[in-house]
Order: sequence, then C-alpha cells, then structure tokens
Amino acid sequence: MGFPLCWSKGKPTPAPAGLSSRLLPDSYHYLMASREKLQIAPGAAGAVWRYVYRGIQHQPHRHAELELNLVERGTSHYVLDERRYDIGPGALVWLFPRQDHVMVNPSADLVMWIVVFRPWLVRDTARATGERPLRSGAPAGRFCRFLQAPAARRIAAVCQDLADAQQHGQLGRLNHGLAYLLLSAWAGFCDAALEPVSRGIHPAVERAAHLIRQEGSRPDRDVASVVALARRAGLSAGRLSHLFHLQTGMTLSAFRAQCRLERFLELLAASSRPNLLRCALRAGFGSYAQFHRVFRSRMGCGPREYLRIRSD
Repeated sequence: MGFPLCWSKGKPTPAPAGLSSRLLPDSYHYLMASREKLQIAPGAAGAVWRYVYRGIQHQPHRHAELELNLVERGTSHYVLDERRYDIGPGALVWLFPRQDHVMVNPSADLVMWIVVFRPWLVRDTARATGERPLRSGAPAGRFCRFLQAPAARRIAAVCQDLADAQQHGQLGRLNHGLAYLLLSAWAGFCDAALEPVSRGIHPAVERAAHLIRQEGSRPDRDVASVVALARRAGLSAGRLSHLFHLQTGMTLSAFRAQCRLERFLELLAASSRPNLLRCALRAGFGSYAQFHRVFRSRMGCGPREYLRIRSD
C-alpha cells in the first residue's frame, strides 16, 4: 500500500512464520514488517485516496485500520502472511489489522483506490453475522475478488465523493459515507467472482468456470475430467484447456484446486473445532494427501502449521 499520509513506524515484527520463500520478493527476506500508525484526521472514521504508482518501493507493514483496495487499472501482487493475491482491474482486496502485507511488482500504470477504516467504525457498523470477517484481525480465507465493471464504477464513485468530502474537511459527510462504503463494498465483494472478469471471455470458458465453482462437496462425474467438462461446455478438451488458460491465466486443474481450497477455508472459518480431513472432503478434495499437496503449494505451509499460525 502506498500512503500519501504521514505515519510513524513502531517496533518491527518478524516476517510471517510458515511463509514459503518462493512466494516472497527478494526484499522481504531482509525487511522487517513494521506496525504503522496512520495519521488520520482527528474525528475522522478513516481516510480515502486515489493511489497512483510513482516507482517507490514498498515495505512490509501492518496497521490497526481495516484496509480496502479497489484497482482501476494496472496490475500488482500482494504478499500477506501466508498467501498471495494477484490484482488487476476490478480487484477488490481487504487487508486486515493483524496481516503483515506488502505490494510487489506493481505495473507502471497501477492506479487504485485505498480506503482505511478505524476499528471503532468497523465495530459499530459491521454487526451482521455475514459481516463478521470485517471485525476480525486476520480471518481465514482469501479476501481478493474481482468486480464486474458496473459494480467497480459504483464503488469508485463513492470513493471519489468521500475523497472530496475529506479534502474539504466535511467530517460528517466523510464518516457517514465511510460506514456506507464499508457495507456496500463488502456486499459487492460477497457477490464478486474469484477470478478476473474478462469482457471477451469465451462462453465455454465461463460455463466451465461456473460448473467447477458449483461442484461443491459432491464431485460431479460430468465435470470431473477435462473431457467430460469440455463436453458440457461445448468444446473439445484441448480447445477448452487452451482457452481457459489463455483467458484466466490458470489451468483447469489449478482453478478447480483453488475453488476447493476456498471452500475448505470457508468451512474452517465456520468451525469452532475444525477437523481438517472432514473439511477437506466436504470441500471436494478426493483425499487428505491431495488436499495437503494443494494447501502447501498455495499457502506456503502445511494445514496444521497454518492452524498454529492462525491461533497465535
């Protein structure tokens, strides 16, 4: 995240435990994550600004405020704790108070909205059961999704309006608007897609992605293999595999694994006493070995180690 605001650095904390070195930028190995104290205007419930990349290198950090990013153009990556987000146009990202995060490899044209919400605003506003993750310091799961263009424009328009209110010192308008933005952005996030939205996406690719997402805990024989999935989508297996990878940046098997891992993390977050095998099977994995392999490759650590990190 890039701040036009001033901040003071607190005591450095170690880089996240259990994070695979292959997921980290070179700089992460010698930089210590700092706890930033943002200088938000007195009485303001948060802050909002339009970030334009200026070639400045970012450092791992965290802060007490919940953060929202909405990408307008360009691409980059976020490394946070034990996961990585690839962001691009339409990406809506939530970064939580207990998550060390750093933006790496931003493209020269990166532009995005950044919003931070004070803890008391989040606590007083996000009261519904479905909004519980917003009140957490570091909830399980991935909190990067991609909005359709109309939804992204609506949220960007609210951000612009609040930036104007902030510039003119209109705290009442800013604070009420931040509360509205918090809930509106969360509702948009919950309805958003896990993968980038492409205007030119082939109907068969869209159909295949939908079938995989809807597979749930009962693998459908009609979509279990690439051949069967291609038949349902209306293309040959080779053509579908090529188009899917070209338009989403992921292979069919990688996308299926990602969807299952997302379901696993949702089940894990909803369990007071989670059973890893049961959650893995309910998420659609065929065996614990398969689940463990996917989990480690995506999260950078094993599932039991992840549970220990999450509980610390």
